[in-house]
Amino acid sequence: MEINAMPHGGAQFTNVDEAKRMLRHEVFVRRRGTTLNMSMQAGEQCAQIACEAGLFQSPSRIIACYVSMGTEISTIPLLSIALGCGYTVLVPKMGPDLDLGWGVLRSLDDLLHLHVPGEIGADQMEPSLFPHAQTRRPGEPEGQTYSPEALQMCSTVIVPALLVNPTGVRLGRGAAWYDRALRFAGPQADLMAMCWPWEFVDAPLPCEEHDMRMDAVLTPRGFTRLDPAGSPRVHVDDPGCDSPAGEPDA
Repeated sequence: MEINAMPHGGAQFTNVDEAKRMLRHEVFVRRRGTTLNMSMQAGEQCAQIACEAGLFQSPSRIIACYVSMGTEISTIPLLSIALGCGYTVLVPKMGPDLDLGWGVLRSLDDLLHLHVPGEIGADQMEPSLFPHAQTRRPGEPEGQTYSPEALQMCSTVIVPALLVNPTGVRLGRGAAWYDRALRFAGPQADLMAMCWPWEFVDAPLPCEEHDMRMDAVLTPRGFTRLDPAGSPRVHVDDPGCDSPAGEPDA
Protein backbone atom coordinates (compact mmCIF):
# COMPACT_ATOMS: atom_id res chain seq x y z
CA MET A 1 0.00 0.00 0.00
CA GLU A 2 1.43 3.35 -1.00
CA ILE A 3 1.29 6.00 1.72
CA ASN A 4 1.72 9.75 1.79
CA ALA A 5 4.06 9.86 4.76
CA MET A 6 7.77 10.51 5.12
CA PRO A 7 9.14 9.62 8.57
CA HIS A 8 11.65 12.06 9.98
CA GLY A 9 14.62 9.96 8.96
CA GLY A 10 13.75 10.49 5.31
CA ALA A 11 13.02 6.87 4.35
CA GLN A 12 9.93 6.26 2.23
CA PHE A 13 7.72 3.41 3.38
CA THR A 14 5.17 1.47 1.38
CA ASN A 15 3.55 -0.13 4.42
CA VAL A 16 1.36 1.99 6.67
CA ASP A 17 1.96 -0.10 9.79
CA GLU A 18 5.72 0.10 9.32
CA ALA A 19 5.59 3.87 8.92
CA LYS A 20 3.45 4.26 12.02
CA ARG A 21 5.76 2.07 14.11
CA MET A 22 8.77 4.15 13.05
CA LEU A 23 7.04 7.41 13.91
CA ARG A 24 5.83 6.13 17.28
CA HIS A 25 9.36 5.06 18.15
CA GLU A 26 10.70 8.53 17.29
CA VAL A 27 8.03 10.23 19.39
CA PHE A 28 8.72 8.11 22.47
CA VAL A 29 12.46 8.70 22.11
CA ARG A 30 11.76 12.45 22.09
CA ARG A 31 9.49 12.13 25.13
CA ARG A 32 12.00 10.29 27.32
CA GLY A 33 13.00 13.41 29.20
CA THR A 34 9.43 14.32 30.15
CA THR A 35 8.89 14.78 33.89
CA LEU A 36 5.74 15.04 35.98
CA ASN A 37 6.39 18.75 36.54
CA MET A 38 6.72 19.34 32.80
CA SER A 39 3.49 17.45 32.17
CA MET A 40 1.56 19.38 34.82
CA GLN A 41 2.88 22.76 33.66
CA ALA A 42 1.97 21.96 30.06
CA GLY A 43 -1.47 20.83 31.21
CA GLU A 44 -2.06 24.13 32.98
CA GLN A 45 -1.04 26.03 29.85
CA CYS A 46 -3.38 23.93 27.72
CA ALA A 47 -6.25 24.51 30.15
CA GLN A 48 -5.74 28.28 30.01
CA ILE A 49 -5.62 28.25 26.21
CA ALA A 50 -8.75 26.09 26.09
CA CYS A 51 -10.62 28.61 28.23
CA GLU A 52 -9.50 31.47 25.99
CA ALA A 53 -10.66 29.50 22.95
CA GLY A 54 -14.16 29.16 24.43
CA LEU A 55 -14.01 25.42 24.99
CA PHE A 56 -16.11 25.67 28.17
CA GLN A 57 -18.90 27.82 26.72
CA SER A 58 -20.93 25.12 25.00
CA PRO A 59 -24.64 24.97 25.96
CA SER A 60 -24.57 21.16 25.92
CA ARG A 61 -22.42 21.05 29.10
CA ILE A 62 -21.11 17.59 28.26
CA ILE A 63 -17.57 16.81 27.11
CA ALA A 64 -15.36 13.75 26.90
CA CYS A 65 -11.68 13.83 27.78
CA TYR A 66 -8.93 11.28 28.24
CA VAL A 67 -7.18 10.65 31.55
CA SER A 68 -3.50 11.33 30.94
CA MET A 69 -0.76 8.80 31.62
CA GLY A 70 2.96 8.43 31.17
CA THR A 71 4.55 11.12 29.03
CA GLU A 72 1.25 12.65 27.94
CA ILE A 73 0.37 16.22 28.87
CA SER A 74 -1.60 16.16 32.10
CA THR A 75 -5.34 16.55 31.66
CA ILE A 76 -5.95 17.20 35.37
CA PRO A 77 -6.16 21.02 34.88
CA LEU A 78 -8.64 20.62 32.01
CA LEU A 79 -10.74 18.14 33.97
CA SER A 80 -10.71 20.44 37.00
CA ILE A 81 -11.96 23.41 35.00
CA ALA A 82 -14.65 21.39 33.25
CA LEU A 83 -15.97 20.06 36.55
CA GLY A 84 -15.80 23.52 38.08
CA CYS A 85 -17.89 24.89 35.21
CA GLY A 86 -20.56 22.30 35.89
CA TYR A 87 -19.85 20.08 32.90
CA THR A 88 -20.60 16.40 32.79
CA VAL A 89 -17.23 14.83 31.99
CA LEU A 90 -17.00 11.45 30.30
CA VAL A 91 -13.70 9.55 30.48
CA PRO A 92 -12.73 6.29 28.75
CA LYS A 93 -13.50 2.97 30.41
CA MET A 94 -11.77 0.24 28.45
CA GLY A 95 -12.03 -2.70 30.80
CA PRO A 96 -9.53 -5.55 30.49
CA ASP A 97 -10.12 -6.11 26.78
CA LEU A 98 -10.08 -2.57 25.33
CA ASP A 99 -13.88 -2.47 25.21
CA LEU A 100 -15.58 0.74 24.09
CA GLY A 101 -17.18 2.43 27.08
CA TRP A 102 -17.32 5.64 29.08
CA GLY A 103 -17.53 6.55 32.74
CA VAL A 104 -18.62 9.78 34.41
CA LEU A 105 -15.92 11.66 36.32
CA ARG A 106 -17.84 13.37 39.11
CA SER A 107 -14.92 14.99 40.96
CA LEU A 108 -11.16 15.11 40.97
CA ASP A 109 -11.32 12.82 43.99
CA ASP A 110 -12.19 10.08 41.50
CA LEU A 111 -8.66 10.45 40.16
CA LEU A 112 -7.32 9.26 43.50
CA HIS A 113 -9.11 5.95 43.06
CA LEU A 114 -8.19 5.10 39.50
CA HIS A 115 -7.43 1.50 38.73
CA VAL A 116 -5.80 -0.07 35.71
CA PRO A 117 -7.96 -3.05 34.73
CA GLY A 118 -5.51 -4.75 32.41
CA GLU A 119 -2.37 -4.52 30.32
CA ILE A 120 -3.75 -5.87 27.05
CA GLY A 121 -3.42 -4.51 23.55
CA ALA A 122 -0.70 -1.87 23.77
CA ASP A 123 3.00 -1.98 23.14
CA GLN A 124 4.50 0.98 24.97
CA MET A 125 5.37 0.72 28.68
CA GLU A 126 5.76 4.10 30.39
CA PRO A 127 6.02 5.57 33.88
CA SER A 128 2.59 6.45 35.22
CA LEU A 129 1.59 9.85 36.57
CA PHE A 130 -0.70 8.06 39.01
CA PRO A 131 0.21 5.60 41.80
CA HIS A 132 1.14 2.71 39.52
CA ALA A 133 4.78 1.89 38.83
CA GLN A 134 4.35 1.51 35.10
CA THR A 135 1.42 1.41 32.74
CA ARG A 136 0.33 0.79 29.18
CA ARG A 137 -3.18 1.88 30.04
CA PRO A 138 -4.89 4.96 31.47
CA GLY A 139 -6.58 4.59 34.83
CA GLU A 140 -10.37 4.39 35.05
CA PRO A 141 -12.84 5.60 37.67
CA GLU A 142 -15.06 3.06 39.36
CA GLY A 143 -18.80 3.06 38.81
CA GLN A 144 -21.12 2.43 35.91
CA THR A 145 -19.80 1.96 32.40
CA TYR A 146 -21.89 3.61 29.70
CA SER A 147 -22.16 2.42 26.12
CA PRO A 148 -20.12 3.88 23.24
CA GLU A 149 -23.22 5.83 22.15
CA ALA A 150 -22.87 8.11 25.18
CA LEU A 151 -20.32 10.03 23.11
CA GLN A 152 -23.13 11.32 20.88
CA MET A 153 -24.08 13.84 23.58
CA CYS A 154 -20.69 15.55 23.74
CA SER A 155 -19.90 18.96 22.29
CA THR A 156 -16.14 18.33 22.50
CA VAL A 157 -14.07 15.15 22.63
CA ILE A 158 -10.42 15.55 23.67
CA VAL A 159 -8.07 12.69 22.82
CA PRO A 160 -4.30 12.16 23.16
CA ALA A 161 -2.03 12.19 20.13
CA LEU A 162 1.55 11.31 19.33
CA LEU A 163 1.49 13.33 16.11
CA VAL A 164 -1.09 15.52 14.34
CA ASN A 165 -0.89 17.48 11.10
CA PRO A 166 -2.91 20.40 9.66
CA THR A 167 -5.21 18.09 7.69
CA GLY A 168 -6.36 16.45 10.92
CA VAL A 169 -4.45 13.18 10.59
CA ARG A 170 -3.70 11.85 14.07
CA LEU A 171 -1.18 9.19 15.08
CA GLY A 172 -2.11 7.32 18.26
CA ARG A 173 -0.50 4.49 20.21
CA GLY A 174 -1.70 1.79 17.84
CA ALA A 175 -4.60 0.10 19.64
CA ALA A 176 -7.19 2.01 17.51
CA TRP A 177 -9.39 2.49 20.59
CA TYR A 178 -10.06 6.16 19.91
CA ASP A 179 -10.57 5.63 16.18
CA ARG A 180 -13.28 3.10 17.02
CA ALA A 181 -14.76 5.19 19.82
CA LEU A 182 -14.89 8.44 17.85
CA ARG A 183 -17.20 6.93 15.25
CA PHE A 184 -19.94 7.28 17.84
CA ALA A 185 -19.41 11.05 18.20
CA GLY A 186 -22.24 13.22 16.94
CA PRO A 187 -21.72 15.51 13.94
CA GLN A 188 -21.80 18.53 16.26
CA ALA A 189 -18.80 17.36 18.28
CA ASP A 190 -15.39 18.95 17.95
CA LEU A 191 -12.76 16.20 17.85
CA MET A 192 -9.68 17.73 19.49
CA ALA A 193 -6.21 16.22 19.75
CA MET A 194 -3.87 17.26 22.57
CA CYS A 195 -0.11 16.89 22.22
CA TRP A 196 3.27 18.50 22.81
CA PRO A 197 4.07 21.44 20.50
CA TRP A 198 6.71 19.56 18.49
CA GLU A 199 4.18 16.80 17.79
CA PHE A 200 1.99 19.14 15.73
CA VAL A 201 3.82 18.74 12.43
CA ASP A 202 3.38 20.37 9.04
CA ALA A 203 4.09 17.16 7.17
CA PRO A 204 2.22 14.16 5.72
CA LEU A 205 1.40 11.37 8.16
CA PRO A 206 0.43 7.76 7.44
CA CYS A 207 -3.33 7.44 7.38
CA GLU A 208 -5.72 4.54 6.88
CA GLU A 209 -9.42 4.50 6.12
CA HIS A 210 -10.39 3.79 9.73
CA ASP A 211 -8.30 6.68 11.13
CA MET A 212 -10.56 9.46 12.41
CA ARG A 213 -9.48 12.99 11.52
CA MET A 214 -9.31 15.76 14.08
CA ASP A 215 -11.09 19.12 13.93
CA ALA A 216 -8.60 20.93 16.18
CA VAL A 217 -5.35 20.52 18.06
CA LEU A 218 -4.45 21.88 21.50
CA THR A 219 -0.84 22.30 22.61
CA PRO A 220 0.79 24.40 25.36
CA ARG A 221 1.54 26.96 22.63
CA GLY A 222 -1.92 27.40 21.22
CA PHE A 223 -5.23 26.17 19.86
CA THR A 224 -5.45 25.51 16.12
CA ARG A 225 -8.42 24.68 13.92
CA LEU A 226 -7.56 21.97 11.42
CA ASP A 227 -8.81 21.39 7.89
CA PRO A 228 -9.78 17.76 7.35
CA ALA A 229 -11.16 18.71 3.91
CA GLY A 230 -12.29 15.85 1.76
CA SER A 231 -12.59 13.51 4.73
CA PRO A 232 -16.22 13.66 5.91
CA ARG A 233 -16.76 12.22 9.35
CA VAL A 234 -18.34 8.80 9.53
CA HIS A 235 -20.35 8.40 12.70
CA VAL A 236 -22.72 5.81 14.10
CA ASP A 237 -26.32 6.85 14.57
CA ASP A 238 -28.25 5.28 17.45
CA PRO A 239 -31.30 7.31 18.49
CA GLY A 240 -31.96 4.78 21.21
CA CYS A 241 -28.83 5.46 23.24
CA ASP A 242 -29.33 6.31 26.89
CA SER A 243 -27.65 9.15 28.72
CA PRO A 244 -25.59 8.63 31.87
CA ALA A 245 -27.96 8.29 34.83
CA GLY A 246 -28.71 11.59 36.46
CA GLU A 247 -27.02 13.58 33.69
CA PRO A 248 -28.79 16.07 31.40
CA ASP A 249 -29.60 15.15 27.83
CA ALA A 250 -27.67 17.09 25.20
